[in-house]
This record gives sequence, C-alpha cells and structure tokens, in this order.
Amino acid sequence: MIYEALSSVKIGIFRDRDLSYIDKKQVVQFEIIASKINNPKKTIKTLIIQNNNLNQSISDLKPQYTIGNKLIYKYNSKASFNGGNEFLYFENKNIRGSDLNIRTFDLKDIYHNYLYPDTPRNSSTYSYNPDINGNFLVTAVDAQDVDIEADYVVVHFYLNIDKLDNNKSIYVSGNFNGYQLSDTNKMSYNSFKNSYEAKLKLKQGFYNYKYSVLDGENMLESGFISGNFDETENNYKVIVYYRDFGSRYDRVIGFNQVTRGIKIEVKQNFEGTFYKNHKIHFAFGYIVSIENRSKDTVQLNSRHWTILDSLNRDENIDGEGVIGKKPVLNPGETHVYNSGCLLLSPFGSMKGHYKMIDLATARKFNVTIPSFKLSAPFALN
Repeated sequence: MIYEALSSVKIGIFRDRDLSYIDKKQVVQFEIIASKINNPKKTIKTLIIQNNNLNQSISDLKPQYTIGNKLIYKYNSKASFNGGNEFLYFENKNIRGSDLNIRTFDLKDIYHNYLYPDTPRNSSTYSYNPDINGNFLVTAVDAQDVDIEADYVVVHFYLNIDKLDNNKSIYVSGNFNGYQLSDTNKMSYNSFKNSYEAKLKLKQGFYNYKYSVLDGENMLESGFISGNFDETENNYKVIVYYRDFGSRYDRVIGFNQVTRGIKIEVKQNFEGTFYKNHKIHFAFGYIVSIENRSKDTVQLNSRHWTILDSLNRDENIDGEGVIGKKPVLNPGETHVYNSGCLLLSPFGSMKGHYKMIDLATARKFNVTIPSFKLSAPFALN
C-alpha cells in the first residue's frame, strides 16, 4: 500500500467487554498521532479490515476524544469483530501426488485434486491451527518461475453437513477470490453423500479457505460453519484517510496492521552504492521495531523475507530468529534491531512475516511484516 506518512497509528486488540460476546468477539482500539490536521473530527476517516476481507470491515469511526495531536478511538461494540476461526488450508505444489490435505488426484483435461472432507467446527472448542490469515501463495515443485510455470488445477471441496434450509447458501471463500460470494464458488448439496461440494480452478500453491453462509436476505452469518472464538489469530489493518477542506479526494495519510497484538514498524534508509563482482550494488539498511501490545509473553522463533528487486528476480530468505537472537517479549516490551540488504537496482521493496510462539500455550502464529519500499533518493530526481 502506498500512503503519505503524515500520521502514525497504534493498534491494540482486546476481548469484547460485553459478557455476551466476551469469548466470541475481538475489539480493535487505536490512536492516530498526526500534526497539521485541520478539524480531524470532520476531515479524518478510518477503515478497519480483518484479514484483508472488505466484507468484514468497519469504516467511518470518529475519534471519541483528542489529547494534543492524538486522536483516540477506544470503542467497544462499534469496533468489534466476530473472531471467526483459524482458516482451513491445503497445498498442491505437487499436483501429481497427494500433498497437504489432498486426498487423491486425477488427470482429465487438466489435473484434479480432491481434498479431504471438512466438518463444521461451530460446536467444537477452539483449537489453534497455524494459518496465513486467509491468504494464498502460488508455488510449484521444480518451477523456476511460478508466475508462468505453475499449472492450473481443479480443486474439489467437500463439507460434511446436513442440508441447510432452502434460503441458506454455502460458499468457499478466501483471499484467493477476494472473499467473493457468487455462483462461481457456491457449493451444491449432494444428497447421496449428505455433503456440500464445490470445485474451483486454482493455480498450484498453498491456500487458506473457509466456508461462508448467506441467509435468504444475502446477509452473512459469521461463524455458522466454523464458529467464533476470541482466541483466533487474525490480522487487522487500520487505514487513515484525510480530506482537507476544499479538497476533492481522500488522501491516505496513515496505515498500520497488527496480528495478535504484535505491532511491527520498519524504517529504511539508503546507505550508498559499491561495486561487487563487476556490478554496481545499492545498499539499504532498515530498522525493525517489534512491540508486544498483547497480554501474552511471546518469542520470535524465525523469519521469512521476500525481497523484490525491480531489475532482478525476487529473493526469499528464511532463517532462525533475527540477528542471531530469538528475543522474548513480555507484554508492553519492544525489541528493535538493524539489518540491511543489497539490490542491483535503486528501487525495490521488502515484505515478510515472523513466526512467533506464545510461551504460555506453546502455540505458534505468524505476524505479518508490512511491505516497505527501498529507493535511492537520487533515483527519484
């Protein structure tokens, strides 16, 4: 996301204070620190998005009060989201074999992969399952460039559940289809197998998905299949829009995201150029701040980076810890470290995630590192 860094956003994720939803909902509270903003109660707009799903977003919250240049948003019910459940997943990077959660495969006009049947989880207790918050990653075995070498596969989904009322419909959704609920991903009931079925043509890769239900009035029934739990690890993004008096469009002046109360901020700087192996390289440094705004003690276990170079192939880096350490963060603590990378061009970007561990439960979860640009100042002139 491209935005003007005219404000900073601090986010906290909490349980709903309403006892009726305390074990089902999550509340997003945040504050915006901005200066030189005219009448923020009228010129500032906000958007909160859960797991990149615009069907599950809250917009146009107004600051409850201000303290100096801080806009405070500490709503409860107005900023609460159904917790949902961890996403289901499969991987078919090897379409000619049974891969992760792939029951069997077949070759027709193209390859078909058949998933193991899923069952409703709405009446079960919460069980942690590491996911990537509804996202997907195109990947294939022995492929040099997955953008052009990964194959399309017909993936068959099965949900073992009794037939719903005629006015209810079930859909397979995820970030792979923008969480759309249309005839393309609508499931049909198989009375012989007493299950709902759907098939979608997707590229090889690792996919998160879930089952969504619409009622007769096309209203989403959250948690109907998978349940809602306050423990669910979700990603929340807060986007800040600003339209000054007399302006004709909204400017994005602030952005942040948080996963399970872990906030990541990155600042980059250009450090110069030098020659290596008869090629000019552009050196960039970056400072990463990891703040634990949750109530749990966590440890950073490993990292994954994707480095995008405008003149070179993308590079993926995986490693243990950061700078030789696996820092433990108690509630309220922050860990800061410096690192860097080399590009063959003056432009690029980086993104990734950290794999964290909740030390109280030994549960692992991913925390997204927001994408940030790498650019040499002289190249912008």
